[in-house]
Amino acid sequence: MFLICIGAGVSSALTGEISTKNKNQQSSEILLSTSFEEPWVLDKDGDYKAPPGWDVDGICKGYQWYSIAEQYTHYWSDIKDNETPYDLSHSGVTSACIWWSDGYREPPSVGTRQDEWLITPTLDFSRYVSINLSFWSIYYWDPGCVHFNYIKVSTDNGKSWEIVADLVHDPQWRLGGNIWENFNYFEYPINIDLSQYAGEPSVKIAWHYLYQGEEGGRGIWVIDDVKISGTPIPDVTPPALSIEKPRNALYISNEEIFPFFIPVIVGYINVTVNAVDNETGISYVEFLVDSKTKAKVSTPPYVWEWREFSFGPHTLQVKAFDKAGNFASKELVVWKFF
Repeated sequence: MFLICIGAGVSSALTGEISTKNKNQQSSEILLSTSFEEPWVLDKDGDYKAPPGWDVDGICKGYQWYSIAEQYTHYWSDIKDNETPYDLSHSGVTSACIWWSDGYREPPSVGTRQDEWLITPTLDFSRYVSINLSFWSIYYWDPGCVHFNYIKVSTDNGKSWEIVADLVHDPQWRLGGNIWENFNYFEYPINIDLSQYAGEPSVKIAWHYLYQGEEGGRGIWVIDDVKISGTPIPDVTPPALSIEKPRNALYISNEEIFPFFIPVIVGYINVTVNAVDNETGISYVEFLVDSKTKAKVSTPPYVWEWREFSFGPHTLQVKAFDKAGNFASKELVVWKFF
């Protein structure tokens, strides 16, 4: 099996009233999701190809000596199912893959060492209270392995990195083994709680394959179907709401004639509201007269044409609801004739 490297005898492998109402349950939002099916392109450094918006870094440029093609790379690259006799994708036909290095086409200064990174775009966790990373993987976790499959996180644009998991050496990730011995061959998903980074505005996540040249076993690493999700900070802030029309003035057939100490309306009027919610957004604005709903408007401009015949005072009320269930309410007493 070319997925396994043998080393040192060890087998290894590849106002008015302001009211709030909030829903208790917060649904999870997807911050990033990929199955690596998009063609890889040159990254921002121009040194490797990567998924669009991602970055690939490393010291290797070569590939396995026995490969007629160049798809069995010592660095992170995309590989398609029709390019190998092994089924290396969890979904679709493409995955991200790195092979253990045999030193082929590597300079003497590199040899068989590997220091290879696959890095996400910058992610904003500032609006979330919990974060979860999940992906499917093929990796070799034999205790005798001398390489590392790190998951790392940076909050300073890659200047420093924290290890959150090592799939090879952390006992909790010794999963599977029923298809290939000592392999997790897409048998169990990898789920990592990254909630310690919730609130951070600039986060990168890396899959770091590290081998420093020791004698011992090594193996390939494949990842697919990466998903990063977050639970948003609960929105408990009501929308900003104001009644723009009518104001304290005399209106005749929707036209303001002159200021007055109360709103007086003769004929029809376009009741106009300004509603803004900077967190979850406005769901709808409700217009009521004497506590009876007259209209609901879900998109701006928030306007209702009041044409009902009436004579005397009425309580005009408007309510703005955001998408989290919070609402703001304002009302005023108007005199309407005809």
